[in-house]
Amino acid sequence: SMTAVTYLLEEKYDKAIEYFTNAEKINPRDCIVLNNLAEACIRKGDKANGIKYYELVKKYGDSEHVQNAKKRISELKN
Repeated sequence: SMTAVTYLLEEKYDKAIEYFTNAEKINPRDCIVLNNLAEACIRKGDKANGIKYYELVKKYGDSEHVQNAKKRISELKN
């Protein structure tokens, strides 16, 4: 996950998504990984997958992550 964050900060979105996806395979309910995966997709321009991953954050996250995911989904749909 840390390697993926580095790629995200370097704007290498495909590499970030690749690493976040590997982290998701290890723990598919990790809301931090899912949140970062959503953000990487959005920064790449893939709004649909960004929303998909924010929906998973809503499903598995704590109340703070759920509220943030709802806000981001609302922003992306408007």
